[in-house]
Amino acid sequence: MSKNVEAKLQELDKRLGEIKGILLEHDSLLEEGRLISDQIELLKKRRHLSLSDHAIVRYMERVLGIDIEQITNMVITESLKTKVNAMGNGTYGIGDGFKVIIKDNYVLTVVKKEKL
Repeated sequence: MSKNVEAKLQELDKRLGEIKGILLEHDSLLEEGRLISDQIELLKKRRHLSLSDHAIVRYMERVLGIDIEQITNMVITESLKTKVNAMGNGTYGIGDGFKVIIKDNYVLTVVKKEKL
């Protein structure tokens, strides 16, 4: 191979390495841009003071004096435990016109029977 061809190959290989470096930097900057954009959206959503579900439950328990354990026992009865142990995930009536939705031994929500 002639020296000119070798020199040209080395020059092109060097330039290709530079371009790959630029592309990696470009991808990194795009990802950083996405993260910044996500942070901006999160901050926009949190402009107004809000209350977490956990804080609401604690307020009900500590300020209003509501017995959360009693509510848990009203929902998770021995009858419900027996049904879930036998049939697993699903929707189960808990009386008074309500049902619970169970997934992986976890009560996801309580709904009125007519909603289902």
